[in-house]
Order: sequence, then structure tokens, then C-alpha cells
Amino acid sequence: MSTDNPVPVDSGQALEGEPTDVEDRRDLDTLINHLQGNGPKLMADAGIARLQPKRLAAIRHGARSRAEDCLQDAQNLARLLTLLVRTQDPDVHPADLADLAIRIGRLTEEHTRWRQLSEHADLYRNQQLIAGEVSRRWAQWACHWSEWPIAKEGG
Repeated sequence: MSTDNPVPVDSGQALEGEPTDVEDRRDLDTLINHLQGNGPKLMADAGIARLQPKRLAAIRHGARSRAEDCLQDAQNLARLLTLLVRTQDPDVHPADLADLAIRIGRLTEEHTRWRQLSEHADLYRNQQLIAGEVSRRWAQWACHWSEWPIAKEGG
């Protein structure tokens, strides 16, 4: 193994442009919000209200599946953490245990967020009147903040 380009040691500080721990915890929310053009005064996932029931069903299924994956991963890591703590192996560093606990926390947050996305997709799929009203409000907000393309007159 060459040491010409050593891997930098993690100093615990985020690099320029790199998300911090606080930002990391909200990556899924941030991604969804950017994709939908959501704002602070809108219900989470309001942008999906405009989608057709077939697409909402696909989102519901995919988000539910991802939520289950996150929960399973968190449970497996919790079992591993429990085993590592009980064995009190001197080769296991406390920092590694802390990193594992942080990862479990992030997975549970992701599980909650994916589950919420699944539930909202299901709500909009089954409640078309609610979906229509939320979609209208979302479109108004998006137009107000120039997140929605507006056709130019005469062009």
C-alpha cells in the first residue's frame, strides 16, 4: 500500500462545503425539500400532493420499504453495540462505540422521515380533496418564491 497520498485524519471539523453533523441528520429532509421547492410554512411533502395516485402509490411503497430497511439496520447495529459493550473487549475504543450509537440515532431519524413520507403519499393518494387543496397552496407558494416556472405572456 502506497503512502504517497495518505488519507487525512478526521479532525472532527467539517471541510468547507461539507455538511456538519447537524446538517447530516436532516439530509433526507433537505433533499426532499429541495426537490419539491418546499418552504418553512408548508407541510412536509406538500409537493407530492400534486402527483397522480399511481405515482403516490409507488412513492408510498418505496418509502415504506426504505423505512423498514433503516429500522432493520438500526436494530442490527443496536445488537452489535450491546454485544460490544457486554464483552468489554479492550481493542474496542469508546470513540467507536460512540460512532456506532450516533449511526443508530441517524438511522432511527431516517426511519421516521421515510415512514412520514410514506404516510403522506398514502394520505394524498386516498384523500384527493385534501391533495388538491395542499397542491394548490404548494403551487401558490412556489410561484410566490419563483420556485415554479411561470409562462411569459406573448412568448
